Amino acid sequence: MSSLNGNDRVFQRIGKGIEEYRRQLGYPNYRYQMATKFKTAFEKWIFDEALVDESIGGELGSHCDPNDSNFSTFDGIPLPPYARVRCPSNKDKYRFYILQYIYTKEQVPTTEYICKEIIPKCDGKIIAHVSRVIERGSIGK
Repeated sequence: MSSLNGNDRVFQRIGKGIEEYRRQLGYPNYRYQMATKFKTAFEKWIFDEALVDESIGGELGSHCDPNDSNFSTFDGIPLPPYARVRCPSNKDKYRFYILQYIYTKEQVPTTEYICKEIIPKCDGKIIAHVSRVIERGSIGK
């Protein structure tokens, strides 16, 4: 089995960030139980999609356009229950912005940040009162 490459640690960090995001939303994580070197589903997806040689900074850096990123199609990032994004291309943008945040900030975005910054960029709507969501602690508090 081939190696990911020099980005191994970055891919692992992003994968763990996605797992934390999913955990905070109440979704199960799907770590690889098989005898593989991949620790997260994100790492496995990177390998399967032949994206191991892509420049992480070129795909998720702060200057990147979500419409041009190969990483926006990773479907392991669910929308939170308090938000609605209808258009598939806008769902890709949502996934991109979550990945970009995890990559650039090295942490999961807060609920408040998702509501105020990410959802509007994706032409989405907040369908639950944000303060109730934040009080319950759904994502990053």
